Order: sequence, then structure tokens, then C-alpha cells
Amino acid sequence: MAQVFTAERSFVGRPLAARSAAGSGRSLADLLREQDQPAAAAAGVEGEVETPGPAAPPPPAPATFSEADVDARVRAARDEARLAALAEAAQAHDRAIERTLETIAANLARAREAQHQDRQADMRRVTALVAAITRQVVPQAAAWFPLDDLTTSLEAICTRLEAQDQVRIDLNPDLVEPVRAHMATLAAREAAGSGWELRADPALQPGDAIVHWPSGQAEHRLDRLVDEALALCSSWLEQKSVNPAAPTTVDVTDAIERTDP
Repeated sequence: MAQVFTAERSFVGRPLAARSAAGSGRSLADLLREQDQPAAAAAGVEGEVETPGPAAPPPPAPATFSEADVDARVRAARDEARLAALAEAAQAHDRAIERTLETIAANLARAREAQHQDRQADMRRVTALVAAITRQVVPQAAAWFPLDDLTTSLEAICTRLEAQDQVRIDLNPDLVEPVRAHMATLAAREAAGSGWELRADPALQPGDAIVHWPSGQAEHRLDRLVDEALALCSSWLEQKSVNPAAPTTVDVTDAIERTDP
């Protein structure tokens, strides 16, 4: 009875397997094993997929420092911060000095340029003043010049023209007789009727003379003397504007003595 009850319970728990075993001639144990094989296979596959890897190593133990180590690290950090601050301050100081020097250089350049412009303006004003004075004084000074200045120039020209037969010297009317008196050779040739003559020309300024001969002419113009005086003064002023300490190259004393009446 006990075996029959066990078989009934197994048969009731697995009705399909019991019926299949009864109809196929296989035992109930065989049927149970066949039904358990897919479940075992599935369990095996799931076990392979979920197999865990090697375990992670334990974390390292936290570092420990002594009080001396901590103090040394703090001092090193402070020293590094202080050096960095000093370096930054030095760079800022250098930049400030550089900016100051650039400002000073720019101001000096502007001052030099302004001084140069002022010097140029002064030179232009002085040159204009000297030119105005020269144009007024030199013609008036012709009366102060020794007559030898004019006659010396005329004698030099006449010496080169000795071979000429026709020579005419035009002078300011006030200078015809004084020149004739100072140039004895010229007066003698004029008196001999050799073709040399002194002629008065009211258009000429005192101190001017024009020498004519058949193939050309030569002039002794007072305005050229004015131009030479202006050029001389301009050159002297230019030297002074460039180098105020430069020595004067114009013999002013000699010029005064030559023009002293």
C-alpha cells in the first residue's frame, strides 16, 4: 500500500509524465530525468554568464605624517608663496619703472622738438631782421667805403682788357670824377682817345659799375654785395642755430673797420 501511495502522489504531481510513462512503457524515473535536463542546462548557462571576476585589491592604507613633516610642508608652502609674491612685486616694479622711463623719454623728445622749432623760428626772425638791415645799410655804406674798393675791382678788370680797343665803364654820376682821379692809367687812355671812356649812368647805384667791351661785359653790383652779406649772415646764423657754442667765423671787427668812414 505504501508503494502504491507513493506512486499515486508522484503521478498526481506529474500527471502528464505519468500518462506518458504508462503509454510509452518508460519508467516514471526516466521521464522525470528528461524533464529536469532543460532546467539543469538553463541553470548552467545562467551560472556561466553571471560568473564574477577577480576581486578588487583592498584600498591602500592612508598616509600618515609626523608633526615635523607637517611643519616642514607648511614652511615650504609659505616660502614658495612668499617667493612668488616677491617675484610678482619685482615684475610690477620693473614695469612701473619702464613706463616712467618711457614717459620721461617722450617728454624729453617733445621738449627737444619744441626747442628746435623755437630755435628755427628765432633764426627766421633774426634772418629777416638781418636782411632788412643789410638791404638798408649796405647801399648807404657805399658812401663810407674807401674808393679803393671800387677802383681795385675796376683795375683788375681793366688789366685783363688791356688789349681791347673799345672799353666803356659806366658809373654813378657821383663817382665818375673820383674814379678818374684814382685810376691814372684809365684816365690817360681816355684822354688819348684810345676808345676807353668813363660814362655817367644815373640808373646805377653808388658803388655799381658796368664795364663794356665788344665781346662782353663785367659788372660790379652793390646788390651782389648785399646778397653776399645776406648769405654770410645766414651761414653764420645757421651755424649758431645748430651749435650755439661754435666759434664765430665772420670777422665782424674787420668788416666794421672797412666800413668806418
